[in-house]
Amino acid sequence: MIKELNVRVLCDDLAPFRSLALAQHGVSYFIEIKYEDFERRILFDTCSSYQVIKYNSSLMNIDLKKIDAIVISHGHYDHGGGLRDLLNEINVPVFAHPTIFRENFYIPYLYIGIPKDHILDLEKKNNFVFIREPLEIFPSVWTSGEVPRENKFEIVENMYTIQDGKIIRDPMMDDTSLYIDLGESIFLVSGCSHAGIVNIKK
Repeated sequence: MIKELNVRVLCDDLAPFRSLALAQHGVSYFIEIKYEDFERRILFDTCSSYQVIKYNSSLMNIDLKKIDAIVISHGHYDHGGGLRDLLNEINVPVFAHPTIFRENFYIPYLYIGIPKDHILDLEKKNNFVFIREPLEIFPSVWTSGEVPRENKFEIVENMYTIQDGKIIRDPMMDDTSLYIDLGESIFLVSGCSHAGIVNIKK
């Protein structure tokens, strides 16, 4: 049973006014989970670059080498851009959808996927645990897996990928969230919620 949960923002589009923290487009959350007899630390997403995560974590007295696992919410650069350089520093499992390395575009020719030169290096690593179904990665901590699209008002717009040599609309099935069961409530951690926050909450 989880006794305490702490979530700290390592990277976001904005930083507090007059703070020493760096801001960058994207997100990265440092999640500390305390159980009765042990602790687990999860990094959820890696922002656009490792440098910002490294700087802000040092500023916040967070030791990245104590991370037990990484979760990547989806394959866009502002969520997985810092992953390669981080994995050069630590060796932990990375939970992600198997299509995070596909080509991603916005309307429809601007590339927004994980940097291609990073992908070449990441594909050589054995850290990845690819998931399509919900998975309990630590006690009471679950990844969502692929989120069923059960309503008609949450639509993925302006996202594209390549399939069979053709540019097609991307349904963003890699969109992955984290559910932390606190007993009386569920704490939800999401990246961009491309799957739709109502769908994710179900």
